[in-house]
This record gives sequence, structure tokens and C-alpha cells, in this order.
Amino acid sequence: ITILKSNIDEFIIVIPSILSNLIPSANYLLDFIEKKQLNVNTHQLRLCIHEAILNAMEHAHLWKNEKKVTAKIKIDDNKIIIEITDEGIGLPHDKLKSPLKKNTSNYLSFRGRGLLIIRSFIDLINYDTDTKMLSMIKYFK
Repeated sequence: ITILKSNIDEFIIVIPSILSNLIPSANYLLDFIEKKQLNVNTHQLRLCIHEAILNAMEHAHLWKNEKKVTAKIKIDDNKIIIEITDEGIGLPHDKLKSPLKKNTSNYLSFRGRGLLIIRSFIDLINYDTDTKMLSMIKYFK
């Protein structure tokens, strides 16, 4: 795990797609957020960060350790911006649909719960297929 940037309002790390990197990388990111003592549920954020990095490693990179995940946290006046970027094949838009909505390709699938969890705890979520970046925004008071 390589730290690219660490300053007062931004933290960026690069993570090789190895399962043993998952928890330490999430810990680095959460430590940065927790030091700010923001009015936000860090347990929910930890789960969302964990799921987003795991999805990139597993689905985008197929556990190829030469592929890297870049995780960026930026703290603004009233929000936390979390960006997870991968080097993989991209996420098809039909996979972004909830597995609990009828008439979707992954309806009641055994997969897709990670994104469902992320959606329940994050205020805004966007996936850019061109940049292969998952953006998550969580507002705080």
C-alpha cells in the first residue's frame, strides 16, 4: 500500500489487489476520517469503503495483484468525498441496479449486496464508466 498524498483535507492511497491489503487500506482511510472528529457514523463509512475496495479487487481486477485500486478521501466543509478508482473492465450499468428491484438483470441475485449496503449509508453515489471511478459522498453537520 502506497500513500500518495496526506494533508489536512485529502488522503490518497494506492492498493495492490491482494486480499490481505483490504483491511489495512480501509484502516488507513478511516483513521484519516476519525482524526477529523466529524459528526458521521464511521462504522458505516468503514463498511462502505471496505465494500467498494473489495468490489474493485474482486470484480474489476479479478484478484490480479499487478492491478491497483486508488482510494481518495477529501473532506470539505460539510461532506466527505470518497473516490475509489480501479484499472479493470468497468462496471456494467445493469449491475448498479438494486438486486431487490424486479425487472432487473440481477433481481434476487446472490451478488450485489455490497452496492446495496453502500447505497443505504451514502448520500450520493455515482459510477463513471469512463474513468472507472466510484464516487461516494456523505454529508455531515
